[in-house]
Amino acid sequence: MSTKQRPANAPSHEVFAVTRETREDKGRWHKIGAAWAQKDGEGSSVKLEFLPLNPSGDLVDLVIRKWKPRPETEAAEASAGQG
Repeated sequence: MSTKQRPANAPSHEVFAVTRETREDKGRWHKIGAAWAQKDGEGSSVKLEFLPLNPSGDLVDLVIRKWKPRPETEAAEASAGQG
């Protein structure tokens, strides 16, 4: 795991749209944005790159999860630094 510190202005959370045909369906997760904690700790600012729509009638949930490094994120950061 990388010991590299995240920049102070990096988002604290990731925003996902989870689409499901039924509530029992595990769903497909799509990263659609990020969130930053507000300075007073009372809320978050959210930036969405996409708006989740459901023209097919599928259920769409917005899920905000605390950011954590993933193997593909670390690999992308490492390869970006090699150039």
